[in-house]
Amino acid sequence: MSNKIKAETKFSHFEYDGWFSDPLFEPLRLYSVLPSVYAGLKPLNITPADVKYQGGASTPSDALIIFNLAKNQYALNLSMAGFTFKADAVDWSQAPIITNIIETTSKALTANLKTEIQSHQLQIAMQLVLHGVSLKDFNKSFAPLAKRPADDTEFNGIVLRTLRGFFLVDKSELYEGGIFVRITQKFEGKTDINEMAKVLNDEEAWLAAALGIEIE
Repeated sequence: MSNKIKAETKFSHFEYDGWFSDPLFEPLRLYSVLPSVYAGLKPLNITPADVKYQGGASTPSDALIIFNLAKNQYALNLSMAGFTFKADAVDWSQAPIITNIIETTSKALTANLKTEIQSHQLQIAMQLVLHGVSLKDFNKSFAPLAKRPADDTEFNGIVLRTLRGFFLVDKSELYEGGIFVRITQKFEGKTDINEMAKVLNDEEAWLAAALGIEIE
């Protein structure tokens, strides 16, 4: 019988960023590859109404085109600096379709623009409500750096930085008895998206084990 603390997922968000070796600087170059990207998204039943033009950009990182997918659950943003994929209410069962969208988009962009993806960043964020334990008791194992003169500490959060990213655990501002978790991982350009997803999944499992929780 598991004695891990049950952590109910109230909110989950995934974000991927892929950055070109060099920005395009010419919006028309990006617009020229839209047919290829659109064709790659056809299996998701995309329609012309799902493609949004954002108008002028103040920097190369600003989105010029947004593809809304899966009834607005997913958003694919294209900019002159690269592309971003965002998804809400996600779990790991959706990984195959999400990694396929990212891989298909990456291939369409790099092949037609004659450029490469130089770096990647993957991030997950979750609002988790703990069951069967108070935040104060859960937080006892997180020793503060120094004793405060008054016992008014609500939560001793965690920030752990690694060579490839960081982990953040804090008290949830949205849910009573909840915690906010964010995991960010960075990768070099040649890394396969499935490999990156596996690393992120493994890091989530590691953090859950370190906290003594079971994410549901």
